[in-house]
Amino acid sequence: MSKAKTDSGVTTTIFVVGLIAAILASTAISVAVTTQLAKGPQGEQGLTGSTGATGSTGSQGPQGAQGLPGILTPDFDSGWVTIPDTGSGADILQIDHNLGTKDIFVYMIGKDQWGFTHQGSYGGYLDSAGRDTGAHWAALTENMTQVWRNHDDQVWGSPRWVDVRLLIWKLPEP
Repeated sequence: MSKAKTDSGVTTTIFVVGLIAAILASTAISVAVTTQLAKGPQGEQGLTGSTGATGSTGSQGPQGAQGLPGILTPDFDSGWVTIPDTGSGADILQIDHNLGTKDIFVYMIGKDQWGFTHQGSYGGYLDSAGRDTGAHWAALTENMTQVWRNHDDQVWGSPRWVDVRLLIWKLPEP
């Protein structure tokens, strides 16, 4: 574009830019006014339709067969049993489960002198000072098992395994 001035003292470039700006501004104003005025009044709300009749309730089906016990239902639960403190080495507690099989899964948990549930040193642990701590189950027969608390199972002067609970599940035949 030319930078030549017109008789009015405005260059051609400034004139063209001003003309484009005026066209854009007038277009924007036209669109805004048109869209605002194009909306009509809202109509009235229609009537609510009637509700249909409620159907009759069907009959209840027959009771299903009892399912197999789940993993949370053991075949034997000893409840909390205190391991006797004989004061002479390992303490042994016999628990009769009367399941008639050695094919079982045993889950053993303990409580300490403060009543906290745990499995600390489960199976036994020989620490760096040579202390034999913990507890385990052993001597399984078809109708009982024994819980052994190791002779050095002490935490601050009291046995860690004060109480024990056995949950036992029969294993299915392979």
